[in-house]
Amino acid sequence: MTCIVAIVHQGAVFVGGDSAASDGVAVETRRNAKVFQNGDYLFGYTGSIRVGQQLEYSESLVPLPQGADLVRHLVVHLVPLLRQIAGKEGIDELIVAHGDRLCKIDTEYAVADYPEHAAAGSGEPWAIGNLFDSQGTPETRICRALAAAEANCSGVRAPFTVKSTKGRQS
Repeated sequence: MTCIVAIVHQGAVFVGGDSAASDGVAVETRRNAKVFQNGDYLFGYTGSIRVGQQLEYSESLVPLPQGADLVRHLVVHLVPLLRQIAGKEGIDELIVAHGDRLCKIDTEYAVADYPEHAAAGSGEPWAIGNLFDSQGTPETRICRALAAAEANCSGVRAPFTVKSTKGRQS
């Protein structure tokens, strides 16, 4: 239960997430951010906090070589690392941003590439609906989309964290 929202804007990707942690019955608000940087990658995750934390602090991420295709690189290098980290538990959904590229890895480890925006988690339908014709800065649009998800989904809670790839290598 969560919501992650990402927007591609002027050569960067902005990713935001909520602060809810849920076991399906109880929901609590945590300080642990579900949006984080590791190397030149920006991640937003849903599902297991343990898997997210292991990815956040992993020293095994392979940097994207100059001129390499991001989707191919994620399939060949990141997906095997995720499978190792997650084990039998598997993953829910993972937003991955690098430079101006936005991808989402789903529960079957398929990598999707998005040109404008994406969302993940139980609040995804409300967030995507809110992004449809939204205006303003990427941070404002993300926070409004997360607020729409929070208003309609019991597993989404403020405060919201927003980070970007702006100023990072592409």
